[in-house]
Amino acid sequence: MSTARVARSVKLDPEIDARLTALANRTGRTKSFYMTRAIESALDELELAYTLQAEREDILTGHTQSVSLDEAVKALGLEG
Repeated sequence: MSTARVARSVKLDPEIDARLTALANRTGRTKSFYMTRAIESALDELELAYTLQAEREDILTGHTQSVSLDEAVKALGLEG
């Protein structure tokens, strides 16, 4: 990850801001630190969810072919 930072503006509900402030105060970290960590974590989950959704759509529309687990096991020679 690059060391250069990009500033963004985020509007938070007062309750979320209060929790974020309390966490930062308790731990000696900045609110920005925790906001960055939360965004990184959420992005990982969102990217996975949208990738899986797109793959599902490709299967349903016939753009990608799927096989059953039994067929995959047999094709890979994993029967046993």
